[in-house]
Amino acid sequence: MFFILSKTIDFVLMPLSVFFYLVFYVLFTKNHARRQKVLLFTAVYLYAISNGFLVNCAVRAWEFAPVEVAKLPVRSVGVVLTGGVIATSAPDAGQNLHLGSQADRLAQAVVLYKMGKIKKILISGGSSSLDKHQKDVEGPQIVAFLGLMGVPKEAVMSEPQSRNTRENALFSAKILKNQFPGQTHYLITSAFHGRRAAGCFGKMGVSVQVVPAAFMGQKDRFKIDNLLLPQPENLLIINRLAHEIVGYWVYKLRGYC
Repeated sequence: MFFILSKTIDFVLMPLSVFFYLVFYVLFTKNHARRQKVLLFTAVYLYAISNGFLVNCAVRAWEFAPVEVAKLPVRSVGVVLTGGVIATSAPDAGQNLHLGSQADRLAQAVVLYKMGKIKKILISGGSSSLDKHQKDVEGPQIVAFLGLMGVPKEAVMSEPQSRNTRENALFSAKILKNQFPGQTHYLITSAFHGRRAAGCFGKMGVSVQVVPAAFMGQKDRFKIDNLLLPQPENLLIINRLAHEIVGYWVYKLRGYC
């Protein structure tokens, strides 16, 4: 039940969902004075969630800060969380390999391995479909990609059972505690996802250091168009950020992180 709720509850609270709630209120309320106030608020709200400067400030306040890879100590394992790493919805998915929007997670793992910062890569994640019988497409293609990048098979481990962040921690912890007890490991995930992921691993008694990847925040957004003009791509960014914040607090309330 929790898995289904975790996939649906955020839809109700997403910024664009809230926008449509406001629009429907304006359309159907009979109170003219209130309609005018809500209409003005709706316009301001839409501008705010599509403004590059405001959205970037929100994202950077939430995301994990970058780390300097060259200064990181050597650790046994780098855990890579899947989900968006492979473009599983591509027209030829399963036949040809296409990287997804979160593929930087994989790139950072390869960088850590090639620089000698980790000895093994643990791929954590299976199918995130509501259909528990859905075949995992992402995991095998990630392993194949790592091989193409020169990472030997003996350096790659995987757990294909997990369908969400809590299960990533649950099933990865079993492997890490059994094979690498008492050690601290690198947790490689998107910068916006680091809080929830690190919290889940901590709850499982596994010490991790987050290596953030796939940053949404940008260093410089003080350009005129970002400051003044609403831009549609910011709606996607704020939606993704809101999804993660909602997920984080749901996990907090459930005691998962």
